[in-house]
Amino acid sequence: MMSVLISPSLRSIARNAGQITGARIIGPVLQAGYVVLVATYLGPELFGLLAYSRSWYLALLPISILGLGAILSRAIGADRAQAPEVVAQGLTLRVLATALVALTCAAGGYLLEPDPIAQGLIAVFSLALAARAIGMFAEHIFVAFESSGYILRQEALFRPLEVGLGSIVLVLGGGALGVALIHTSTWIIQAGRGLYVVHSRLVPLQFAWSWATLATLLRQGLVIGLAVSGTIWFLQSPLLLYRLAGASEFALGQMGLALQLLGLAATLPMSIGAAAMPSLSRAVARGDRKEMLFLDGTCRLALVLGAVIALTVSSGGPWIVKVVFGASYEKTAELLGPILWLLVPFTIGHAAQTVLFARVRQREALFWVGTGALALTVSLLPLVWTIGALGVVLAAWLGMGTWALGSLIAVARPEPAKLGRSLFRSAAAVALSVSVFWAMSAIGPWQAWLGSMAT
Repeated sequence: MMSVLISPSLRSIARNAGQITGARIIGPVLQAGYVVLVATYLGPELFGLLAYSRSWYLALLPISILGLGAILSRAIGADRAQAPEVVAQGLTLRVLATALVALTCAAGGYLLEPDPIAQGLIAVFSLALAARAIGMFAEHIFVAFESSGYILRQEALFRPLEVGLGSIVLVLGGGALGVALIHTSTWIIQAGRGLYVVHSRLVPLQFAWSWATLATLLRQGLVIGLAVSGTIWFLQSPLLLYRLAGASEFALGQMGLALQLLGLAATLPMSIGAAAMPSLSRAVARGDRKEMLFLDGTCRLALVLGAVIALTVSSGGPWIVKVVFGASYEKTAELLGPILWLLVPFTIGHAAQTVLFARVRQREALFWVGTGALALTVSLLPLVWTIGALGVVLAAWLGMGTWALGSLIAVARPEPAKLGRSLFRSAAAVALSVSVFWAMSAIGPWQAWLGSMAT
């Protein structure tokens, strides 16, 4: 009976979201253990430089993507007959953009970062940027063909390989550079295999050298690419700007560990949005407004699940961090709870942006993500200089909150009251739970957690 009530569109979203989420869970689960090993072996100073250098390439990576994932999903989801032409044009543009962005990353690290260790790490990660951009092109095609099982197989093969080889290199004394080299090498191999699977099983790969067509594709994708870049900027820029604010290597390591754990948790909403895009595009084409069901459910899930995660970490985080990472990461324990609250605005903003993309309203999406990114960037340094490390969290809240609220208003403009009522109920429940948590904190952290969960 239930299967009859669920539409094929929603079943498609659920199936592909499950496969992509499964693929994305493999990485974070393995990376969680890997982060423990890397952080404890390297110590806060070297781990801070590694996380900072990694943020360099992850912040620039979306620029090389140029919104092609959304373009491919929308075009192929609407008409698979045009897949060979669209994929050929997209591959050409991706290779050209990737080469330019990777060179910019390496040059920027050399010119702007005085530390020679960080310079070397950024250079290695520039190669990882190129490989990952090509590997993600294959993933875009898998998603567009609603064949996300291929992504699951890729991740199941290469994430354990990276963690296993990286652990061996680390134990043998390879240090931060060894970890970076393993990461880069694994992505090079994964990109090659991904392209082979696409070419042999889904659509032939070739280059299309029509510059007029490429220019049109660039115009279509540039706005989406900049919007996606703004999304990733929320996750990666806090560490880059914290370094610019004068943070020491030790402080960088504390903040880098907390932000890396946030990034691992953020893979879930990003995976759901990627999987939903083809079906949301069809829903928009039909005009049945099923995309609003997706947005409503995702936002309510973000509020409730985000609160559960943040309150749980606020209760047990200090003890867990001390046991797992050691006393040298004591400051991370203080930052982790507040930082994980950022999952709420990030998930809501990402879901609303996905719907705007499906409705081909990229400029509105870019406006709000750009406004939020600007708010974060402008406010972070003064806040850090005023209140210290918590200024990073407050600036991130200001940026992500602006993005999430503005994007929600843009999406819900035809019927804001309906979505507002739904979100208000969930937000009220979360606010009541948080109030109980604060009121019971004087009794004890676990008592406060139990009270908030019961509420």
